[in-house]
Amino acid sequence: MSAKTKPYQGEAILIVDDDPVMLKSLEQAIKKAGYTTLTATTLTECLELAGSDDVGLILLDVVLPEGSSVESLPEVLQSNPALKVIMVTASSSIDQAVEAMKKGAYDYLTKPIDFDVLLIAIEHALDMVRADKEIARLRDNLKGRYRFENIIGESPAMLNLFDGIERVLNNPVTILLQAESGTGKELVAKAIHYNGNRSGAAFIAVNCAAIPPSLIESELFGHEKGAFTGAVARHPGKFEQANEGTIFLDEVGEMPLESQARFLRVLQERELVRVGGRENVKINVRVIAATNKLLNDLVEEKRFREDLYYRLSVFPLKIPPLRERRTDIPLLTAHFLEQYKRDFEFKGDIGVSPDAMNRLVHYTWPGNVRELENVLQRALLLTDDGHISVGHLPLELEPSLGAGMAVGEGGVLVADPVQGGLRPFDEIEKDVLVRALEVTQGNITSAATQLGLGRTTLYRKMKKYGLDQPI
Repeated sequence: MSAKTKPYQGEAILIVDDDPVMLKSLEQAIKKAGYTTLTATTLTECLELAGSDDVGLILLDVVLPEGSSVESLPEVLQSNPALKVIMVTASSSIDQAVEAMKKGAYDYLTKPIDFDVLLIAIEHALDMVRADKEIARLRDNLKGRYRFENIIGESPAMLNLFDGIERVLNNPVTILLQAESGTGKELVAKAIHYNGNRSGAAFIAVNCAAIPPSLIESELFGHEKGAFTGAVARHPGKFEQANEGTIFLDEVGEMPLESQARFLRVLQERELVRVGGRENVKINVRVIAATNKLLNDLVEEKRFREDLYYRLSVFPLKIPPLRERRTDIPLLTAHFLEQYKRDFEFKGDIGVSPDAMNRLVHYTWPGNVRELENVLQRALLLTDDGHISVGHLPLELEPSLGAGMAVGEGGVLVADPVQGGLRPFDEIEKDVLVRALEVTQGNITSAATQLGLGRTTLYRKMKKYGLDQPI
């Protein structure tokens, strides 16, 4: 690092040495290079200062008044996860250096100190501090992005899903997600990974349907150099890349039969052999498989191995399609609109009219949550003021509102879809009357009978809400 380079926050260098001459010499040289320094002369002082967020690196003398600092190195490192320690000693003992590195030291320098070598070691160590902090920041962001709160739903089907996720969160058993396309299979898989005890390791997602059959074994299990034309070097597969973490195999039903036997062995033995290799590679991976097809049907059709099916379905979880959780649509709508308000930088309020929400709730959603998200995004872009009405929705949503829909099938919203909480009763009552008149095509007698009202009462309520003329 040049003298002009400013250190980052949390990169102060703590120099620990009981020799005042050496301490002063190191401090002057490091300050001249542009770093912030702190000093200590005992291990006790070192432990007090090491836990500070301002300290990124420690230059730690091996011999201190309390004895060898090598023995206390784990305690020093435990005080700050991002901390790096460079040991400094007058001894050139290889055994001592090895012991220090085993206990977590980043580097080991001997006296007399070559200051050029020291500054290079400092720069490299602080590069690692920055990298570790950035990885931790990104990991925290991922945890936030895939919190359970981001899987929206209060319907019985979703509550059942949440219960299943909680039960299997820290259990290494294989999970089979059964869901249609667009329901959020990968979101659920990431929520399991990033909220469980493997969150510190890799999450590797693989779409089995997107890999050519001839390449899937190489992609999943890796290959050795020369295993086939074009294999110019050893390549670790997705399972090795996910070691200690989670591998998510989407559309697992598309895996070729000839590859399923090899996959089964990986699940059973927790080891693999790379394509073209002989060495058994041990792995520790949580497997989450997903399918939009019924695997037992594929088993009957001889397109999927029965033994593999039972291995995968140790803990099956069903993600319900949107048409089976219509009561969640207002919640999802509010969630997406709040997200788009930030993304599109809308300044005022945004929302959905009751008529438009009614269409959203009663549409069948073959594309599930992904389709709802796309429809809302497009509708919001078509508005001038952020308020979505029926005219902003695609025409394909209209047929789902058949003229014969009976009042009571969920056509009237009690809760405000965007602001939350209950809507005023007058608004709800007006919506009920509008729906009743739509269903009965303006037949007052029929509407009054189905609502359990007298004709006079219905006329009076219609007048109250400006519905004097049949709709």
